[in-house]
Amino acid sequence: MTTGQIYDLGYAPHEGERLGRSGAMRAITKDGIKRALGIGRKARSKLMPMGLILAAMAPAIVLVGIAFVFKSEFDLEAGDLLGSPATYFDLIATLALLFIALAAPAVMIPDRRDNVLAVYSSRPVSAADYLIARGGSLAILMLAFLVLPQLVLLVGLAALDPSGLFSAMVSDSGEVLRVFAASIGYVGAFGVPAFLVASFAKRTGMAAGMTIIGLPLLDGIAEALSQSNLPGSSLAPLLGVATLGGAVRDWVFGRSNATFSQAGLPLWTAAAALVVVAVIVAAVVLRRYRREL
Repeated sequence: MTTGQIYDLGYAPHEGERLGRSGAMRAITKDGIKRALGIGRKARSKLMPMGLILAAMAPAIVLVGIAFVFKSEFDLEAGDLLGSPATYFDLIATLALLFIALAAPAVMIPDRRDNVLAVYSSRPVSAADYLIARGGSLAILMLAFLVLPQLVLLVGLAALDPSGLFSAMVSDSGEVLRVFAASIGYVGAFGVPAFLVASFAKRTGMAAGMTIIGLPLLDGIAEALSQSNLPGSSLAPLLGVATLGGAVRDWVFGRSNATFSQAGLPLWTAAAALVVVAVIVAAVVLRRYRREL
């Protein structure tokens, strides 16, 4: 005769509100943001993301500070003197690439490495839901990384406007929309490739390195092809995914772009190319994760 023992492990049923699929997706998104910023982890995990955020904010803070101190000596209408929104992207584009190259692996790889994807599959969350939530967390972070310094610059200079802060911000509302639109272009140019690499790489350092090195390498190949006499060389600029963010920025702000002008391509084709890349990456990554979840 066999005997057994029953142990009370103290587990209790969930008595709170059941949020379902949408609640699970929100939780995954919040978790992704925390992972990327190193929240809840050791101090060294916060060093790089927070350092890059501060580096992106620093020029705006310094420029606004200079404007406040020497406002009597500056023509505030000459936006380029203090850094216009369009040119400010040049200051932080490389920082944005580094940020997303480090954030994407931190968000995507641990779940596969630690074999916890099965936990998500036991909830009302599909592979598409999981990827939308994880991709959403990266998109939110990168948009914040690109937009917040611009808002500091715009609000700071608007505060010095003789017409008053509110009136200046109303007149600059179109500029804010253009900043947001251009930022979406950079999210597509940097974030989508980083998301693709992080969805397949097994190590965070490897994924970050592949993104940081691979995108400039692809841009170099695209530039070399555009200078060649090969058939279809006029379309080569569209292969330089990382440079498409700058092309979208130029299109949004009505600026010229030497690379696209020489190739005879309208700047809107850069936005169209990014949409095509995003759709292809979404299909590839979804197929990959449907085998995991």
